[in-house]
Amino acid sequence: QTSPKWNGNRTTKNEHPAIEPGIRPPRDKVLKVDDSHQLPINGNFSSWLQTATIGETSFDTLGDVKGSNDAISAFQNGIDDVLHHISSAEQKGYNTYTYLYTTHPDKHMHKLGTDHVEVSRVVRGIDAEIERLWNILGNRKKLLKSYGSGDSNCGAPGRQENGISGAKIDRVDASLVVTADHGHINIDPQNMIQLPNEILSCLEYANIGVHGKGRHAYLHCRSGYMDILQQRWENLQNCGQLNDFLLLTIKEAIDEHLFGPIPPRLEVRPRLGDFVAIATGARCLVTGKEAQKFRFSSCPCRQGAHGSLLPEEMSIPLIIVTPESE
Repeated sequence: QTSPKWNGNRTTKNEHPAIEPGIRPPRDKVLKVDDSHQLPINGNFSSWLQTATIGETSFDTLGDVKGSNDAISAFQNGIDDVLHHISSAEQKGYNTYTYLYTTHPDKHMHKLGTDHVEVSRVVRGIDAEIERLWNILGNRKKLLKSYGSGDSNCGAPGRQENGISGAKIDRVDASLVVTADHGHINIDPQNMIQLPNEILSCLEYANIGVHGKGRHAYLHCRSGYMDILQQRWENLQNCGQLNDFLLLTIKEAIDEHLFGPIPPRLEVRPRLGDFVAIATGARCLVTGKEAQKFRFSSCPCRQGAHGSLLPEEMSIPLIIVTPESE
């Protein structure tokens, strides 16, 4: 639920220091304000909305065992926070929705590619922690005993025992959904492409980059240069360049529903520029600095990217587990 005054921006504790963690009051203690918002009768927002931040790996440790261990440890702390919230809700008889997001393995994949050994280590560690979460939810007594107090160390016993032995008794009435926002592909050095000067001279700004929009680049033209850019792009493709990128005007992209079934809001439209260049293969538009660092340096290196229409980028897991599924 959100405040009626919510303006669509992400809420932070700095903006609203009174807002604290996600336990929603029982239905009989909620006052309906309109069809889209509900507020506690006493106006105490801290009883129903909470945000917290878990750590992430320092960029300079990505690819090292330390970086992987840090990522897993941060996610482990996040799982402990989830269990504390659920335990508190159970004790108070509240319904609750708890959402946990981690920047890993996305952060690892961007720097290392998808098949690096440390990426696999992170994925296995996250998988084990999700299993731990579900197993502890399978034993309400263990949940309340291990995570029922305010002591930050009370989660330690839960980490040491993944499995819950015995029959399915007194399971917490909770469902678990695991998903992702996108996939990933490898970008090898030879597939890092710089925009030719003929195109750059038509632009005010190009939103590109292997760690950014390089697989769906937004191009902002200089005034009066849209037709020139389109013609130059076509000429370059006829010469064998930029063949792996489909150039669409923003209107064409909207008509093809590439931004979803509803057109982008007018407030967003200026950020999209005039064209979007969509990668149709494994290439990525990169900046000059990125090309020097990752492609033309003495030690070229693979990176990871996403944002276009290949199955590897668009296919995501959706795992739903309910008490009835066991």
